[in-house]
Amino acid sequence: MDSEILTVVISTITEISVALNGFSNPQHDFLFYTASYYAKLLATGIFRHQYPTVASAVSMLLEVLRNYRAHLAEGVLSLEKMMGIPSFSDNEWWKFLKLLEAKPTSVYAPNSEKMGANLPSLSFVDLTEVEIEG
Repeated sequence: MDSEILTVVISTITEISVALNGFSNPQHDFLFYTASYYAKLLATGIFRHQYPTVASAVSMLLEVLRNYRAHLAEGVLSLEKMMGIPSFSDNEWWKFLKLLEAKPTSVYAPNSEKMGANLPSLSFVDLTEVEIEG
């Protein structure tokens, strides 16, 4: 993998991890499902063995996804259907979250009243204006 591409992959993983540390809302929920699909590909694919730097970044993302998933309880059925991602009851599909178990990172503060209390706020695209084909 080209070092420029590797840098973009790691940067994207880090930005997603930071963005998901906050209050649950529709934009974060959408990002959670998108990031879950992305993380599953990275965590279960060839990147895991060939690129340890990516594996380390994915490990951090998986931790954030596990924590965010806990806040979603049963999930968001409309997003699951729209994106073709199985519900949380499909343990086989979601088992990738248990791969590459990570130690807690500074991105997630489990004892704070809200996740990511000290993280910078990020702006999001208004998803009501995004057209999804398919």
